[in-house]
Amino acid sequence: MTDASLAGVSLNDRTLGLVPGAETGHYQFDTLFNLTAGESRSIVLAAWDYAGNRTEQEYVLAFTPAVGIEILAPRAGAVLEMAGEDGASVDIIARLEGLEDNHQVRISSGAGEPQSMSVSDNLARASVHFEAVQAGAVEVIVEVLDAESTVVASARRQFEWVNLDDIALDVARTEPENAASDIEPNRSIGVFSTARSTRP
Repeated sequence: MTDASLAGVSLNDRTLGLVPGAETGHYQFDTLFNLTAGESRSIVLAAWDYAGNRTEQEYVLAFTPAVGIEILAPRAGAVLEMAGEDGASVDIIARLEGLEDNHQVRISSGAGEPQSMSVSDNLARASVHFEAVQAGAVEVIVEVLDAESTVVASARRQFEWVNLDDIALDVARTEPENAASDIEPNRSIGVFSTARSTRP
């Protein structure tokens, strides 16, 4: 605050102590003003000089905490399995911080419209369906929107879908073994293939 003849300053009619600044006519003051998350409040700052001149300025203070998103599942780089033409679904779980009552949480997967996520305490959940044609690397985006539908936070997670129907089967062994001799005429023949799984 700068005024060569400043006499006093008040905040909401409460007089504040002034500290001279480094230059003549410059003053500083400190005050404590408590706000809870999501709250806004008006304050009136008044100043007057020794001649009795007075000026007032109204300000609106708002506390909007930063919103944080941590996607818990699936893990980054996970390989998930589907089979057939119907595709498969996966549960997306995210931990949220700083979420307000008027916030909305949604998820998009690059196919179709974004869908809402249900929120309980600080966890958001949604079951997202992927079609068989989406097998391969995919990405989901979790977003938090405010009351004006403006995105205030987002997080991305990449993982992979593998369609087991696209994996060729290899013959691991046969019983009896190939070229075996002295086999009974009516003995059954067993063919064993490798398991169709991407999991170790």
